[in-house]
Amino acid sequence: MNINKISAITSTNTYLKELLRNDQSLNELAVVAEKQTQGRGQMGTEWHSQEGKSLTMSALKRLEGFHVENRFCLSMLVSIAIKNVLSFYNLPDIKIKWPNDILSANKKVCGLLLEPVLKKDQIKAIIIGVGLNLNETEMPDLPQAASIKMLTGKHIDIDTFALEIVYEINEQFFKLNSQPYSVIKREYLNCLYRKGVLSVFKDPAGNEFNGLITGVSNSGKLQVATELGEKEFDLKEIKLLNGL
Repeated sequence: MNINKISAITSTNTYLKELLRNDQSLNELAVVAEKQTQGRGQMGTEWHSQEGKSLTMSALKRLEGFHVENRFCLSMLVSIAIKNVLSFYNLPDIKIKWPNDILSANKKVCGLLLEPVLKKDQIKAIIIGVGLNLNETEMPDLPQAASIKMLTGKHIDIDTFALEIVYEINEQFFKLNSQPYSVIKREYLNCLYRKGVLSVFKDPAGNEFNGLITGVSNSGKLQVATELGEKEFDLKEIKLLNGL
């Protein structure tokens, strides 16, 4: 997979979507932006990055015969890929916060935005957006976030890190044909943030309740054991109040 570097761009995900819209035969490609002015996160949130200190990139991966109902498997694979790369840098206590934020020492270091390209009930390609805090020395406006440099004291080469991300994503996607879904899911659950720990949640109506994260359904819903029994929640249906 080739990596293109761009000095400034609104959004790397939007850029790849426009390229694909103009060329349906576009080969797998990654794009790294030195400056991103309209970065996006989950549920339409903004992703703020510091120019020259963060990694803002997107990658286009092609898929064949991949049914849309299995889309959460892709989210798990990418989350595992990022976790594996961060492990090389000896970050403390790396966890995946459902669905796909990456934490270290209870601080958010990476956010992901996966956007599928659909044809009927098949995912023909996936655009993977990665926003990762690398060399920031302070983040006063984001007290729940941290960078690799803040956590380890090490300066990170952005180009090298982007190559490592692309390599590990490719390695993880090989699992689609070589490993059963259950094995991928087990690896994801092994590093799921606050799994099995009593936590406080909030529903869309503002009601708070206690529960234990027990797992994730095959469709990607968070499974929580509550006083009223085990329930499943979609992304907009629950907010974890502990920690982040």
